[in-house]
Amino acid sequence: LVERQTAQSADLRVGDATRLVTGTGVTVRVTVRGIYSDTALLPGFVLPISRFDQLFHQPRLQEVFVELAPGTDPRAAQSALATALRPFPNVVARSKQQLAGRANRRAHELELLYYALLALTALTALVGIAGTRALSVHERRRELGMLRALGMTPAQTRVLVREESLITAILGTAAGLALGVVLGWLATALAGTGAFALAWPQLVAVAALGIVIGMLASAPAGRRAARLNVLRAIAYE
Repeated sequence: LVERQTAQSADLRVGDATRLVTGTGVTVRVTVRGIYSDTALLPGFVLPISRFDQLFHQPRLQEVFVELAPGTDPRAAQSALATALRPFPNVVARSKQQLAGRANRRAHELELLYYALLALTALTALVGIAGTRALSVHERRRELGMLRALGMTPAQTRVLVREESLITAILGTAAGLALGVVLGWLATALAGTGAFALAWPQLVAVAALGIVIGMLASAPAGRRAARLNVLRAIAYE
């Protein structure tokens, strides 16, 4: 049996004969008897246990799926399995719901890791933009002093610095989002373990975070520019 995405990538249909090459170099011809959809638990393909033992020589089972007879109480079956498995402390019996919950917890932990990396990136961007704006104000003090001498108010000076910071933040956020979407699509396509979908609420939240970072990063430089001494700024030696 071949998983649907694997069958599509290999151009296999029911009844097709193909070669299967193991990691040890053993080659065997097999026939596709069916196609199924399950990339979470059974990715790739499934073999009868006798053929699997001949090819892979795996000494220990990793997972065993138990199909309950019609009318069986799942809770009673799980309790009976847990009782029978007491001599084997490393073996755990899980229901469908527990198995799905375990997979969701793993996905949630991975998602939290990505959010932690995003927070670290946002902090780095905040420090970087703030440093860049401070350096810009320092190097352009004569230009800012001339603008102040021509009538620009302190509030307008802060707005100028804030808008420059926002432009930097928006461009960086847009480039990061575009690159992230492309890399996510490539990772999904290469892994072949799921469908690619855009998480629009998260993308909007990241875009809003980029704007907030731009505004926060401009605050120190904006205050410094607004308090600039006009005479000292335009003085020429």
